[in-house]
Amino acid sequence: MSLWQHQEAIENYDLAIKYKPDYADAYNNKGATLINLGKYTEAIDTCDIAIKYQPNCVEAYYNNAISLNISKKHHEAIENCDLAIKYDHTYTASYLEKGIALRKLGKYQEAIKSCDLAINRKADYAESYLEKAITLVNLNKHKEAKENFNLALKYKSNLIEEYEAIIKALRQFR
Repeated sequence: MSLWQHQEAIENYDLAIKYKPDYADAYNNKGATLINLGKYTEAIDTCDIAIKYQPNCVEAYYNNAISLNISKKHHEAIENCDLAIKYDHTYTASYLEKGIALRKLGKYQEAIKSCDLAINRKADYAESYLEKAITLVNLNKHKEAKENFNLALKYKSNLIEEYEAIIKALRQFR
């Protein structure tokens, strides 16, 4: 999505919220869009409103965790992942995001366990293998890291190009 499309989406979410102020999905979707715009603090505030109106809104906890991880608030990210998992233990992305937070805290074994939980729930989730590979590199387990990286590419052959595009898009928000 282009910058203009993100801004238009936010306007539409704001309009929906104007007519239904307790519309949790609109707040959550707005939060996800704010993440894409690099507005992490605003995304957290917006997702918190979604949670206020729908305390079991798994996606809002997950979106908060993304923003918190990017903001280097890894303990809070883990708390949000744990709440998402509490409300829906099948929401695979929460295990992955928790693994990212744990890795960034240097808790590599716990991070691997979290990635494995994501993989056990969705065996073709390429990002889980990629995160596990990154964590294994931190442990100097290069052979296992390579195996996981190859699995990530097996399940999503354009993974590298996708991440390069994301990085390029994020650089425009600096």
